[in-house]
Amino acid sequence: MGEDSEYTSLEVYPIYNEYDELNFALIEFEPQGFIYVHIKDQAYPWKGMYTLSFGDFESWMPYRVKEGAQEDIIDENGNIIAQTFNREFLRDENGQVIIYHESYFKVAGIANERRYFLSTVCTVYVGFSHGYIPAVKRGEQYLDLVNGEMIDYTPGMESMYAIADIGFINKSYFDL
Repeated sequence: MGEDSEYTSLEVYPIYNEYDELNFALIEFEPQGFIYVHIKDQAYPWKGMYTLSFGDFESWMPYRVKEGAQEDIIDENGNIIAQTFNREFLRDENGQVIIYHESYFKVAGIANERRYFLSTVCTVYVGFSHGYIPAVKRGEQYLDLVNGEMIDYTPGMESMYAIADIGFINKSYFDL
């Protein structure tokens, strides 16, 4: 965020796990962009306390889990930008796959609600065997921000819910 930066400002938001423990942070950049940070309990000599996410921090595509679906996503230049399995992508009025360049929370207009990453094991392979559901709590349910559907969630569950393409690797080049 210096003179030559493409970003003009940033906001940092806490993200909680399924046990209401602070485990992550979201950094939202202006005019657009975002990254997620995993917060560990302590730093070790061989790895840091904060790890950057890898995955969809430049863009993401909302989808529903649909067994048997297979699709290649093509950009405006005819290049394949994603090959997917068991995902049915949400589309705009022109039939184009929707692509967002803001975080799940910003796209959903989440302002003063507690943000969650709910961990789940996938019963249908969508590119990952387990992952995080970006969500907010609504009554006894959660709103899955990948596709906007209400879900019933309990910690440790296996599910067919849509998950985010976000991961955290314990490698030094992802440390802050």
